[in-house]
This record gives sequence, structure tokens and C-alpha cells, in this order.
Amino acid sequence: MSGYGWNYLLVKREQTPARWVGSDGCVYPSETEMFYELGATGWELVAIRGTDEHEVYYFKRPRA
Repeated sequence: MSGYGWNYLLVKREQTPARWVGSDGCVYPSETEMFYELGATGWELVAIRGTDEHEVYYFKRPRA
């Protein structure tokens, strides 16, 4: 039954140094770069939670 369901990814914005860190260990130097890379690999943004200082981005994509 592989291929059913979703994979999820969380990306947390860190203030110092300014960067975005994914739950998979990937680090993005800017928000634009994060959206470009994740969109190109099939991730869909589904929610943003937190405050301006502690934002967490939630992504999903179909399981392969």
C-alpha cells in the first residue's frame, strides 16, 4: 500500500542567524529559497503558525 497518505515537513524560522531549518535537517538561507526548493520538490504549504519571532511552516506532499 505504499503511495497512500502524506509526508509532512516542518520548517522553523530561527532569528540568529536568520535561517529556516527543516525537520529533515535542511537549512535554507532565506524564505524565498525555502519556498523555491520545497515547491520544486513537490511540497505544498498548508499552514503557518506562531509569532513573528517563532514561525513554523507546515508542508505536505503525497507519499511516493
